[in-house]
Amino acid sequence: MARFLSLSQAARMVKVPRRALQRQIQQGVLSTFEGSLLMEELLRIYPNANADESGMLEKTRLLKEAAFGKVLTETRLDPEHLSAELQRARVKLVRMQEELDKHQKLAVDLQRRLFHLQDQCDKREARLLGTLIAWFTNELKKQVRVR
Repeated sequence: MARFLSLSQAARMVKVPRRALQRQIQQGVLSTFEGSLLMEELLRIYPNANADESGMLEKTRLLKEAAFGKVLTETRLDPEHLSAELQRARVKLVRMQEELDKHQKLAVDLQRRLFHLQDQCDKREARLLGTLIAWFTNELKKQVRVR
C-alpha cells in the first residue's frame, strides 16, 4: 500500500532541512502528489532513510495503546451501571406498553363508533363506511400480528 509523507515527516526521516526537499521538488528530482511525498519516491533518492526517524511509528504505537486502553475502560462491566441501564430499560418498556394499550383501546373504540354510525346511515353511506371499517379492521389485525 502506498504510504504518503508530509514534507516535515520526510525531512525528519532523511535528516535534511525541509527546504532541501522543497528545492529537490522544484528541480524535479522528487515528485509529490497533492503536497505529499510517496515513501517509495523518497527512498529512491535517499535509500538509507530510516522510517523510525519520522516519528510515525512511535505515534502509531501510542495511538494504538491509547485506543486499546479506551476500549478496555469502556467495555469494563460495571454491575451498578448495568443495573441502572436495565432499570431504565424496564421503565421505558412499561411506558411504551401503556402507550400501546391506550392506542389499542382508542382503535377499538373508533371501530365500535364506526359500526354504530354505519347502522344509522342509508345504504350507500353504509357501504362506504363498510369499506372504511373493513380497511381499518385489516390494519388492526396487521398491527396485532406485528406484535
